[in-house]
Amino acid sequence: MGGWRNVGWALAATIAALGCAATTSGGDAGSSTGEASGSAGSTGGGGSAGATSNGGRSSASSGGGATSTGGHAGSSSGSATSTGGSSGGAASTGGSGGSNNTIAWNGGNSYLYGINYPWLNFGADFGDGPWGDMANPTEVQSDMTAFAGEGGHFLRWWVWVDARYDPLFDGNGQVTGFDPQFFTDLDSQLQAVADNDVYLDLTLFDTLVLDAAQNVNGAQEGGHAALLTDPTVQQSFLDNALKPFLQHIAASSYAKYVVAYDIMNEPERLLPGGWGPSSDFVTVAQMQTFVQNCASYIHTYGGGALATVGSAAQTWMGLGLDFYCAHYNSGPGEPSGLTPPPPYSSLGLDKPCVVEEFTTADVSFGLTDTTEWSAEWWLNTIYDQGYAGAIGWAWHDSAGDWSSFQPVFTAWGSAHSTVVGP
Repeated sequence: MGGWRNVGWALAATIAALGCAATTSGGDAGSSTGEASGSAGSTGGGGSAGATSNGGRSSASSGGGATSTGGHAGSSSGSATSTGGSSGGAASTGGSGGSNNTIAWNGGNSYLYGINYPWLNFGADFGDGPWGDMANPTEVQSDMTAFAGEGGHFLRWWVWVDARYDPLFDGNGQVTGFDPQFFTDLDSQLQAVADNDVYLDLTLFDTLVLDAAQNVNGAQEGGHAALLTDPTVQQSFLDNALKPFLQHIAASSYAKYVVAYDIMNEPERLLPGGWGPSSDFVTVAQMQTFVQNCASYIHTYGGGALATVGSAAQTWMGLGLDFYCAHYNSGPGEPSGLTPPPPYSSLGLDKPCVVEEFTTADVSFGLTDTTEWSAEWWLNTIYDQGYAGAIGWAWHDSAGDWSSFQPVFTAWGSAHSTVVGP
């Protein structure tokens, strides 16, 4: 989570024009050897381990040591170009077709309308690790039955987060695959989602995976900056984790319910000028190359799923993404000074943009209350400003207020049933 509150209109003052190019070479999708200078991101404070929340996100886990970060949204003052490309294979079925205020996917055009789940146990919903197997398909089934009954169509769920459970790494830092329980947990829980006709945006990583390693109750959180900085480690991830993960889902009975993969949540946090620990910063070119290579694999092995990233900056243009994701969590008393989300058209993007996070802890939950910062105002504003979807923050997180927001969410979705989806 994170958002406009951390960058606000100050983004223009803290981000430098980005003109660096990501390059690819070798392997199915390539690896990067290029670097670039420049700054990106925003002001704000980064979190570290413990049960720390910055930007309003709570991420406590029964295993301890969950960390949360601030956020990013908006546009950059420059754009990035890419000289790399997709390695071919299965083509994506959508992303930029149709109009800018819908997402083209699977033969239709939909306004992606839903909620961030975003986890039951931060970083430990899939697989077996030092804290045991924490998957809970029974709760997922109950939640999805309720969500479908409330008019829910779309859910964002975080998968590996900071790699505390999966994927697995050997002693040399190379990615080797997954623990034996990973795919069993993935199948049982995502099938419960599909059984209720709910569609998914799966977020692969948070930038916490790149932070300096911390050991919490036997689990290593983060410590994997080499995913971006070492081409051989990145290639081991692409071939030994991302590829089999995508292929497994593409061959599953719930494949058609996975609409998109969000490669990295709020990447600006660890770019120069960001709000994470400066000692953990990576270069813009390194982040771009990782995003580009992952997008190529998603299009090749993902069975038609779309590729995106948790940011709406021009930095990610030209990297093969199908749409972008803005995070706006501003509200009364926030540093952004109650500045509403800007029009989509002002962001200067070349593909549609979904508001992947916005606050559900609002000033009013009246079904007909459209005053600024009310729940109804958020939904109307995001739609009227030309975005291609609205995904609220959050269900299982104390920074949101899903139970109060849900009646407004249901009523708005019913009133816009011809466009919300999939």
